[in-house]
Amino acid sequence: MTIKVILPHLVKNHINELLELNENYAGNVEKVNLELLGAVWTITNINFETTKQPEKIKLQTGCLSVKGVNLYKLFFKNELHINTLEVFSPNLKLTKALEGNNLTSYHKPPSNAIRINNFKIYDGVFLKTGNQQDTLASLSLKKLVVKDIAVKALQDFTFFSDKQLEHLAVERFYLKLNKFENLHIPKFFLERGDLKINDLAIKTHYSKSMLTTKLYKERDYFDFFVKKITLENINFTFKKNEPELKIKKGLLKDFTLEVFRDKLLPDNIVSTAYYGQMLRSVPLKMATDSIILQNGNLVYSERIDLSREPSKLKFDTLEGTILNISNYKNTKIETKLSSRLMGEAALTINYSMKPLDTLETFFVSGSIKNFRAKQLDDFFRSSLQATAQGSVDQMYFTFSGDRYAATGDVKMKYEDFKLEVLRKDLLKINKVLSFIGNLLVNDGSNNDANGYRHGAIATKPDRTKSFPNYIWTCLKDGIIETITGKGKKKQNKL
Repeated sequence: MTIKVILPHLVKNHINELLELNENYAGNVEKVNLELLGAVWTITNINFETTKQPEKIKLQTGCLSVKGVNLYKLFFKNELHINTLEVFSPNLKLTKALEGNNLTSYHKPPSNAIRINNFKIYDGVFLKTGNQQDTLASLSLKKLVVKDIAVKALQDFTFFSDKQLEHLAVERFYLKLNKFENLHIPKFFLERGDLKINDLAIKTHYSKSMLTTKLYKERDYFDFFVKKITLENINFTFKKNEPELKIKKGLLKDFTLEVFRDKLLPDNIVSTAYYGQMLRSVPLKMATDSIILQNGNLVYSERIDLSREPSKLKFDTLEGTILNISNYKNTKIETKLSSRLMGEAALTINYSMKPLDTLETFFVSGSIKNFRAKQLDDFFRSSLQATAQGSVDQMYFTFSGDRYAATGDVKMKYEDFKLEVLRKDLLKINKVLSFIGNLLVNDGSNNDANGYRHGAIATKPDRTKSFPNYIWTCLKDGIIETITGKGKKKQNKL
């Protein structure tokens, strides 16, 4: 028998013996071919499975092709240099989350160097399940091409940069985000660092009425859909054992978000995290220069009475930019949004914050123009405990605050706007407060020279509510103070 026949057989037996030596895993390979004095390896029908609990990994691969092995580097310098590594039809299944599940925790890296000029995967399948065999994540990997992988130690290498990751094509991506929400992406492509996603959906997998039966306290129902997402110049690196993700620019186009809350459920008394805290809790360093929002539609609704349809707050044709997003740089994140409130009133909001500020200091300014109160009567009843009539020509607001309190100013221009304050049952009108409100609304003596009434904002957040609720509370208090107060702008005392 020749070396060409004997050597592959010996290599196959050696691999299988190594896989049998460790009690933590089991596996085998069916066939090994070696050509050109070992420079080309082809291994077919690989089976590998861990046996140690609580984690379990099962890998089946149709074929593994290794071309251009540098034997001199391998045997004399203890370095693995490969020209092309190709994996065909891998099937990877993970059962139960790995212990720790921490991106910043790794095994001790190897001291020898690894270099792969071309790494490719074709037609792969990935599945992650829980202890009850429920699907936690899955995807179909059509093609992956990575160039110039160079690893001296796992704590310091660049992967998925715009120069290295040439092509990634994935279909039928699914991720269970939590007990209630799932993420679906039919297809996405990444070409030389630019990612394109179509038809991304995040949705509560129960209907609104069914979700209520599953809850013992208030919680939002979500339905989020984005027709088009693009992310440019993605770089994913490890530096000093720490992962870092950088994205030059992003775009979300043609998106809708529906949020519903059943207010008949008991209040959620757990403190909620603000945006800065959310960013700081991400388990990797991340930075994005800008995110552009185009043609969005947001709907928030809440049920306050079983006999009434849930009141809705709509933001149509939402456009905007978010600049300098980061969780490790001491920069100011700036958000500028414009929309049509209830499809008509022009709304602008500017919001800024520093992600490293643990006080969660923020600044908000904006305006509402040509607002007709009838459009929001149902929402006013539930959120403002009032019913409104007429219209507001212009309203401007500016306020700042932190996790403990917020202060600011509001000015409004209106003529026929009437506010009637309701009792807690939202049905009977409080005649005394309504009389005071209407008296001040219809009397123009306290307007300034330009026809504006002024009011002050001074409020504290409910830490069990979301940050948008904090913003709404500031606006609500400013509106009430403007209508029922003296109407004059307070002058700073020297």
